[in-house]
Amino acid sequence: MKRVIDSRDKDGNNTWCYLCHIKELPPGKSQQFTIRDEKQSKIEIAVFNVEGKFHAISNTCKHEGGPLSQGILKGKIVTCPWHGWKYSIIDGRAPHKGGDSVKSYETKIINDEEIYVNIIPRNLRK
Repeated sequence: MKRVIDSRDKDGNNTWCYLCHIKELPPGKSQQFTIRDEKQSKIEIAVFNVEGKFHAISNTCKHEGGPLSQGILKGKIVTCPWHGWKYSIIDGRAPHKGGDSVKSYETKIINDEEIYVNIIPRNLRK
């Protein structure tokens, strides 16, 4: 299911964006979301639930734009469903030397039930 999300957290922090209730993304599943950055540009992300921990990366494969949220997840590596490119759901990096990377996003749980994502990619803050 694809959703466009624009709401922010209860503290008014505009870099954190509400995604969904944790029950909407059960363990072992992934979901695509469209969020908006500070300039209101759309960002497609894939969010994965691995044993109750939520990880977010760009939903768009670097090769030909395949939807990573529909990829095969083994451990913490997702394989693009179109041509088999692989990415870590933790940091967006390819698991092999010389591979392309996608952006990764920090997630957090608020009130023990709501999933939020930081709209600023992790690699931009390092």
